[in-house]
Amino acid sequence: MTREILGVNVLPLIEMLRLSRRYLALRKWRNWWRADMRFRKVMRQHKCNWDHFNFENRYRLTKFFVRVNQERGTI
Repeated sequence: MTREILGVNVLPLIEMLRLSRRYLALRKWRNWWRADMRFRKVMRQHKCNWDHFNFENRYRLTKFFVRVNQERGTI
């Protein structure tokens, strides 16, 4: 397999694309976590359905989603 196209080495380009895909996936999960924390704060302030919101369950769900992305090779 050749690693050059028209005399240009493409390995740095491939690595850059892989890192940008990883960055976007991590950004997605960080934003999801941040939005979840804002929701948690609103729930705590208004005391509506606070009994149904479980921090540990939400953390486990986030951890599960990230682990699935790691197994797929996205992260």
